[in-house]
Amino acid sequence: MAPPSYSDLGKQARDVFNKGYHFGLWKLDVKTKTNSGVEFSTSGHSNQDTGKVFGSLETKYKVKEYGLNFSEKWNTDNTLTSEVSVENQLVKGLKVSFDGMFVPHTGYVSTPGKPRRSFGYAVSYKYRRKPEEADRDGGRQGSSTNAFNLSYRSKTGRFKTAYTHDRVRVDADFNVDLSGPLVNASGVANYQGWLAGYQVAFDSQKSKVTANNFALGYSAGDFVLHTNVNDGREFGGLIYQRCNDRLETAVQLSWASGSNATKFGMAAKYDLDKDACVRAKVNNQSQIGLGYQQKLRDGITLTLSTLVDGKNFNAGGHKIGLVALTNSSGIHKEQVDKYRSLLDQILLNTGSELVETLKLFIEAILNEHVSLVISRQLLSDVSTHLTRLPDDNSQSVAHFTLDKVQPRVISFEEQVACIRQHLAQIYERNQNWKEAANVLGGIPLETGQKPYPLDYKLETYLKIARLYLEDEDPVQAEAFINRASILQADTKDEKLQILYKVCYARVLDYRRKFIEAAQRYNELSYRTIVDEGERMTALKKALICTVLASAGQQRSRMLATLFKDERCQHLPAYSILEKMYLDRIIRRSELQEFEALLQQHQKASTLDGSSILDRAVFEHNLLSASKLYNNITFVELGALLEIPPPKAERIASQMITEGRMNGYIDQIDGVVHFETREVLPQWDKQIQGLCYQLNGLIEKIGAAEPEWMSKIMEEEMCT
Repeated sequence: MAPPSYSDLGKQARDVFNKGYHFGLWKLDVKTKTNSGVEFSTSGHSNQDTGKVFGSLETKYKVKEYGLNFSEKWNTDNTLTSEVSVENQLVKGLKVSFDGMFVPHTGYVSTPGKPRRSFGYAVSYKYRRKPEEADRDGGRQGSSTNAFNLSYRSKTGRFKTAYTHDRVRVDADFNVDLSGPLVNASGVANYQGWLAGYQVAFDSQKSKVTANNFALGYSAGDFVLHTNVNDGREFGGLIYQRCNDRLETAVQLSWASGSNATKFGMAAKYDLDKDACVRAKVNNQSQIGLGYQQKLRDGITLTLSTLVDGKNFNAGGHKIGLVALTNSSGIHKEQVDKYRSLLDQILLNTGSELVETLKLFIEAILNEHVSLVISRQLLSDVSTHLTRLPDDNSQSVAHFTLDKVQPRVISFEEQVACIRQHLAQIYERNQNWKEAANVLGGIPLETGQKPYPLDYKLETYLKIARLYLEDEDPVQAEAFINRASILQADTKDEKLQILYKVCYARVLDYRRKFIEAAQRYNELSYRTIVDEGERMTALKKALICTVLASAGQQRSRMLATLFKDERCQHLPAYSILEKMYLDRIIRRSELQEFEALLQQHQKASTLDGSSILDRAVFEHNLLSASKLYNNITFVELGALLEIPPPKAERIASQMITEGRMNGYIDQIDGVVHFETREVLPQWDKQIQGLCYQLNGLIEKIGAAEPEWMSKIMEEEMCT
């Protein structure tokens, strides 16, 4: 958080001492705002001691898109003040402003002799007499001149700059005075709760430093310590502490070295309820201040205060003040600003106190008596701040908010969606996949009134599916993938299309539809938008799924596709792929390296107790045996497959029944007969395999002896 300005150091303690006390005044403040955004503030008070009545009118207007603020104020002392400021436009965090003040006092100032010199503008009036006027004046010839000055009593202007950063705040200003401006500068630095500030004022006309102040303090949210030294002669200190959510206390101490005068005071503010509070303060001069503030209704606040002289309690002369503050209850922005100011104060707390105060704040803004427009804005602010809190605190507040907003969830769909997205991220960081998916599933993407963008719905469905896959729940994941499949055809976001294909392939993988999963993985391995490492991972998964698939024509085609892909030669499971493609028998001892590549769901057991990998290898070996033998007994087949003969018989029977292997079984003799194949296709396939092996051998020779290979190729081409 950015540090405050130098003048705001110790502000919390000073507010306890000063706010809510208006001794000897009858005061009325009225604030309102037009639909066009112009703010009006009218104030008037009557001083009981002097009987003087003072009033002021102030207008403000903001142009947000340009960061411009316009302000103009007039009071009954006939003083007019104007200010123009621009913020966060030139440089982020920089505010530049110019204000001017002048007192237009008009009147005739006679100047028959030496003209009177004044600071300001002057208007002179002269005229020449006509001849007939001269005759009436005794016939004197010549002319006569009369004049007056219309002057401005005073006028001033001042340039101000302020720069705010997370750790530093710098302020500077100077007045417009041709004889030499007065320059003020201050800076405040913040580090781990410590605040250090320096303020200086320089009169360029006198070439003299007129102020030289230093301050040091510490802020811990509910506790603030502030000390200052002014011109090396005045020493002061302030202590502020929020004892609980209702009670605030402050202590003030100052000492001047020149007069050796010491001032000491204590003050407190106690909230009776959300609409009423009492204030009290006392100093070492036995002056006792008391105040009571009551919110009569939305927009109307009444304040009563009194100052009692403790030394002369019976002598009278005590002061009473009454202030009525009226604020237009229909102006949402002002109410939102007040709530946001309160939220900023709440966020200064830590730990359990922060959680409890945030819950109270959320409960207040979700009250039915608060305008829905205000509630939505404030709940959006809360959801933004939740992302900056520790996960434990944020999780607790988020669940509380969702419970409180549930009866009116249709009115806060956007805010609820943001909170659920953040809560899901917390669960995901803690690897609580199922809870994260359930939280996201609560977003009413299809049933709510808010029309969500297509890409947002697609991304959310895919995220839920991915979370369920991490939790190894493919059934729920497939349900959300099916919802996403309706949307993915219409999206133009290629990344979302890739994410859909990845999730769909993983669902097929978990559902043991290995051939379909292998096809999707292999397709992803060719997408250039995917990182090279991710493409190789997809290719590896395609190879694994192909090996785990049931033996048959589809797997044979997929084996051929992968075997011809040169990238597969760099994968650790290439040896198994090669043996399966070439119809070689695979022994159980050769599968250890491949088993280490399998995920947990791929190590599941089938109905007969075999693992998925074992079942796939049994079927592959049986299919390879059918190409080597015309027939084989159950005993010999069991020995070949390294399983009991009855189990070998059941596997052969199932493959023949499903049409994945040609043959028949003679149970009386205990023999499996394989149907005779045509010789020519078998011969062609064997020649093809030999050519692949020969080509691989030539490539290895070329890599080892490139010069010799080039020489041989040149000789062959010459001949």
